[in-house]
Amino acid sequence: MTSLLKYFLQGLLVVAPIGVTIYVLYEAFVILDGLIPLDIPGLGLLVILVGIFLVGFIGNNLISDRLRLWLNRIIRRAPVFSLIYSAVRDVLNALVGEKRSFKYPVLVQLGDNPAVKRIGFVTHRGFGKDAELP
Repeated sequence: MTSLLKYFLQGLLVVAPIGVTIYVLYEAFVILDGLIPLDIPGLGLLVILVGIFLVGFIGNNLISDRLRLWLNRIIRRAPVFSLIYSAVRDVLNALVGEKRSFKYPVLVQLGDNPAVKRIGFVTHRGFGKDAELP
């Protein structure tokens, strides 16, 4: 009986992440597609993605640095909005910006147990001789 439970739990460890991922992606698609109600399924999501692309293109090529700095100053004055905006901007810049901070993924052992490990990112190089990366 214990081997049946073991196999069931092992199967659950394989199936549950896949099922949850598919469910989250489906729900995200339905929510994003529903933001712009159009008769063709998926067209709302496509419009949103094209809009984000156009904002990125315009922001990168047509908006000057002075206007960007002025907008950032205005956003910093709004207390709650500034907190959320700066946190999201910093995380996105660290992941995909020009000065990416999270370039090198690492697997770190926690404590004395070699089976307990976590994934992390190197954000600073040179904390000692052993911290050098290739």
